[in-house]
Parts: sequence; structure tokens; C-alpha cells
Amino acid sequence: MNMKIMVIKSLKYLVKTAVLIVLMLSYANAEVRESRALVVEQMLQMRSIGKYELELSISEYEKAKSELRIAELNVERCQIKAPFDGAVEEVVVNTFETIQPQVELMKIIQTEVLELEMVVSSEWISWLKIGHPIKVYIDEIQKEFNATISGIGANVDAVSQTIQLKGTITDTSPALLPGMSGRVVF
Repeated sequence: MNMKIMVIKSLKYLVKTAVLIVLMLSYANAEVRESRALVVEQMLQMRSIGKYELELSISEYEKAKSELRIAELNVERCQIKAPFDGAVEEVVVNTFETIQPQVELMKIIQTEVLELEMVVSSEWISWLKIGHPIKVYIDEIQKEFNATISGIGANVDAVSQTIQLKGTITDTSPALLPGMSGRVVF
């Protein structure tokens, strides 16, 4: 079967289970065989063909109906829904584009839990612990947010004597977007 993609909506923000993409399956062959079987049946009524051709045509018709039902079931299963609340960062494919299995269709980012990445002096390891409260000032929107340390790097950079930290912003805002930069106050 021929699969083509149709992006339902170009969304910026989405909720879990929102339909993002519908794959359309081509089942024109089944429809053609169904209409051919109906024509053959009409020909029999006009006594233009024999019973053997009719039986063969009915068999093809039943096969076409089965293929059509399978195609309809496949279409019902060909909706891709959002796995979580978030935002569509990028749509990689185009509407009506033929796609192959395992091809990336879009990039979705989770916006419920925003994380920070920062680099600090390795000397701070002695007093920094997971859960330590911090303040984050975001340059782009000029606002301060509360956050906590959620991860401490596994190794120290030998050249710069720094370590990577991860933090989680505890008060969120719709104005916060992934990729923004700022300063952290400990």
C-alpha cells in the first residue's frame, strides 16, 4: 500500500493525545475491483457474460471488499498523537509526502518541565547538593525564576576545573521557551 503523510495542524503548543499527523493509505485498487464486479454483475443481468465470469467477478469483489476493510482499519490506526504536553519544534516532512518507516516526522519538545544546564567551578562540589535552591534570571524576558539543582556532572573538566550542573525551574511561565539564556544565583 502507498502511504502518504498529511500533517493535520501546524501547531506551536499541543496537549497530550492531540492528533498531529494522519497517514493516508491508498486503497484505490480495492475500489476499482469493487466497481468492476458491479459492472460484471450488470452484464450478467443483460446476459452478456456467463455464470463462470460472474462467480470469478464475485470472488474478486469479495477480495476487494476485504482489502478495502483492511485499508480502512489501517487508516484508523494511522493517527500519530502527541505523547505529552509540549510544543512542535520542527515538522520534518511535508503534507502529501511519501514516507518510509522509521523516518523522523517532527520534533516535539516537552514544555512542562524546563531544565537548565550550567557550568560552575569544581570547588563548589563540596557544598552543592541535588535539591539545592537557586534563582535564575532569564535575559530574554528579564524575569527571575526559582529553580533547584537536579543533577551534578559525573566528571570535572581537567583543563577548566569546572563541572556541569543541571537544574529544574520550579515556577514555570508561558514566556519561558527552550533555548533561552540567563544567569544563575546560588
